[in-house]
Amino acid sequence: MVSIEGILKKASDQEEKAQQLVTVDSKQIDLTYDLAHLAAFDPNILDLQSLKSEKREEYIKSLTRDNTQLVLNQIWNLETKRVDNVITAVLPKQAVYNLPRTKPIPKPKPPTKWELFARSKGITKKKKERMVWDEVTKQWRPRFGYRSIAQQKQENEWMIEVPDQANPNEDYFAKRSEERNERVAKNELQRLRNISRNLKLRLPGTSGILPNLDSNNKTDQLINAKNLTQKSNASMGKFFKVDSPKESTPRKTTGEKRKFESNFKSDLQDEKQKNIELMNKVLATQKRQSADRNAMEHQTNKTLKQMNKRLNIVSQQKRTNTDNEENGPKSNAKKGPKGNKTNKGIKKARLKQSKKVGNRKKGK
Repeated sequence: MVSIEGILKKASDQEEKAQQLVTVDSKQIDLTYDLAHLAAFDPNILDLQSLKSEKREEYIKSLTRDNTQLVLNQIWNLETKRVDNVITAVLPKQAVYNLPRTKPIPKPKPPTKWELFARSKGITKKKKERMVWDEVTKQWRPRFGYRSIAQQKQENEWMIEVPDQANPNEDYFAKRSEERNERVAKNELQRLRNISRNLKLRLPGTSGILPNLDSNNKTDQLINAKNLTQKSNASMGKFFKVDSPKESTPRKTTGEKRKFESNFKSDLQDEKQKNIELMNKVLATQKRQSADRNAMEHQTNKTLKQMNKRLNIVSQQKRTNTDNEENGPKSNAKKGPKGNKTNKGIKKARLKQSKKVGNRKKGK
């Protein structure tokens, strides 16, 4: 049997344990709370002995538990309200510390050319639904893009009606795809123009006579544009009628001119130094060329010697092979000191062989 006293004692023990978990020992310096960010800053000095001891992890866990409990106690001291049968605390809107940003606050996106036009004309954008009911398949299909009604219709279309006064031999399927590609390219160009206008840049291919109105030097740009137009004809502006009566020929485009030194100088030290540098360059190139030439000659001589050696060996082998074939396996020719047949022995063997052949013929 469980007595009532035992139940009450057990409940009181649980309350004491819960109270011990909630209570935190007082600290020497109070924490600084920033409840808008659910943060707290502890300025108290850490215990170095505990950090260096074996119970380091336990010390860190107890410290974090105490500080977290203090933050929660401060949160429940705030104003509370019930949301969906749940008690919540209302956090303050003003923060104690303003956390720094890694990047600057993004600027509002500038309007495009079409948005400015629509704003001036009072055109409001009406958002259409993405899905449309298809009466043929009795299904909801996207208005644009993959598996849309227009795409399905275009894929199933096997014939295009040729309009009146049009070329019947033209491929209208290819023409349709070409027009679509042109529209896509035009939209991409408009998008790039909007970006370049917002960034005050210029698209590639527009660096001719078009002035950049965003820059400060507008007069020079207009003068350059005028000079380019005056010279953009077949005669390169030779017979062009200039607007101003002072100028008889169109103004040349400005550019860097070549600078030549004068032939008459009182101080010849610079000229002497330049001549010395030129001679040093010439001599250095000659030395380099001579060194390359010597290396090449050495290499060619080496290769020629190797080739001659190989040719001598091959010719000697051929000569010995022919002699062995002529003399046969049994020859009485004398051999030299290295075992090779001498010239006199070869001649005697040939004479004896020729006499034997002659005697055989006479006997027959």
